[in-house]
Amino acid sequence: MATISNAAGSKGLASTGGTGTPTITATDAASGIYGTTVLTVTPATLVSIAVTPTDPSMPKGTSKQFTATGTYTDSTTQSLTASVTWSSSDVGAATISNAAGSNGLATWVALGTTTITATDAGSGIYGTTVLTVAPANLVSITLYNWQGSCTSTGSYATDYCDAYLYAYGTYTDSTTMDITSIVSWTAQPSGLNSLSYRTSYPGPAEYINVKKGYSSNYSNPIKATDPATGILGSCTMAAPCFGGGCGGTISWGCSVKP
Repeated sequence: MATISNAAGSKGLASTGGTGTPTITATDAASGIYGTTVLTVTPATLVSIAVTPTDPSMPKGTSKQFTATGTYTDSTTQSLTASVTWSSSDVGAATISNAAGSNGLATWVALGTTTITATDAGSGIYGTTVLTVAPANLVSITLYNWQGSCTSTGSYATDYCDAYLYAYGTYTDSTTMDITSIVSWTAQPSGLNSLSYRTSYPGPAEYINVKKGYSSNYSNPIKATDPATGILGSCTMAAPCFGGGCGGTISWGCSVKP
């Protein structure tokens, strides 16, 4: 439970292992006279608390899990996430939970920064980190069509379909936004269609004109990609009635714009 040094420069220095009450003895070699004392070795005590992740950010609409790790006098570490008291300096930016099962879980409120603190109630020792609530991130892209129609001319070479296309982004805070003019549009096969951005009525939209169809089961994948994140939205236009017998019908895999 404890050792004591007789080495030059460190004589009398006791080093502890386990807990207990060892007797420390100092003996004069010439006379045999000695003195004793009892050393009480107590459990290691908390020295510091580290809160991780360090100075993170999270987008609106999300949560962030924090952990608290205690370092003790014997250099051991221990998770204190469930036992410390968590607090946020600005609950207008983010709150943090002390509920069992979700200790240390921060939830966004609004854009801003807040200091997250984990405090050991027994010793008052605490650790901190700064959380930044950032703008919401794009999660997904949904494509919509409006006024889609096909025209049959009786010739595969001149049949065509056209429609206005829209891209809406859904974000981490559950909001949506028209990102039609932001995304990069593609349609395959490229030799059978043309895409052009239009700002006139019915408003900003991607206008697609698909031409030179096939006699049956023709489909045209349409994709919209966010250039910043690479997130992709897609749908398939199916025009199975090209060639004179279709009656002007069209089937869209895209949702119909409300």
